[in-house]
Amino acid sequence: PETFDAVMREGGIDVAITFGLAASSAGVRTPNDYVANFVHQLSTPTIPFAAIDPLDRDWREQLEEAIHLGFSGVKLYPVLSLFDPTAPDFDDFYQVLARNGLVLLWHMGASPSPVGKLAVSQPLVVDEVARRHPELVQIMAHMGHPWQRDTNVVLRKNRRVFADLSGVPSRPMDAFLALVHAQEWGTVDQLLFG
Repeated sequence: PETFDAVMREGGIDVAITFGLAASSAGVRTPNDYVANFVHQLSTPTIPFAAIDPLDRDWREQLEEAIHLGFSGVKLYPVLSLFDPTAPDFDDFYQVLARNGLVLLWHMGASPSPVGKLAVSQPLVVDEVARRHPELVQIMAHMGHPWQRDTNVVLRKNRRVFADLSGVPSRPMDAFLALVHAQEWGTVDQLLFG
């Protein structure tokens, strides 16, 4: 926590969103109480998000715990969890998030993992979720890199869908084109600079 706070101060960060990862098929799961404890130790204003794999049998219990802990959202990682976000099997999960006012943060875009399934990490899957659950606030991480143009198309169509720019500047030409496309598609107001 001390190192996190120091980096946030050095970067001039006003507020942070902090979460772990959950991908049971990859053997990764950050418990909600770990994130809550970490956030509790910070001096940086920080919004905790849960990391849940909706393929876990106990996703409801994990979500209830996150709500009890005062979390504001849930991070999903379909590329490593290997679930299809567009499958109707997950509609109940999305409905519970929306009913409780939780934001859904998607890991979108590329993954170096050989077991990762890129087809479920393409921004167009978020459009399908938004079409069926228009009340759900969603954020696509990394502006869907390398599919930033697709991200802009999804943003323009869905006013409750946003995209963060974390990681995008590491590829300067892609970042430049992504921001130009956001201007052309009229989606700049849906970008989160993180």
